[in-house]
Amino acid sequence: MPRNITTQGETLQDLKQLATSMAANSAEISHLDSPRIRLEAILQQAGELVTHQAALAASRQETSEQLRELITEARRLGNFLRIGLKEHYGPRSEKLAEYRLQPFRGRKSAKPDEPAAPTEATLTNPEAQAP
Repeated sequence: MPRNITTQGETLQDLKQLATSMAANSAEISHLDSPRIRLEAILQQAGELVTHQAALAASRQETSEQLRELITEARRLGNFLRIGLKEHYGPRSEKLAEYRLQPFRGRKSAKPDEPAAPTEATLTNPEAQAP
């Protein structure tokens, strides 16, 4: 077998070609008939497994699509239910925390370290500003 063959498909293709060539020359190499027949059986079995693997890959893709659709529907229902809980208990109810929802607790106050806005007196009299 050549060393540059790396994938399973290339290997199977190479071995099929070998088995075909050996079958065509079976009269000259009759002492290798038993291993050749075993190789042909293995290649037949491998072909069936490749077909089965392809079917499973298609099934997996179909299953993944169904799962994506179900998750999308579940998210929509979850959002609907969260809104329903807020409507039932009220947006400020601490009971919402039990459902892992953040109750509205008011807006945060302005930061105290922000500089005060200039007043009318400091705008008209620049000397009134502290250095």
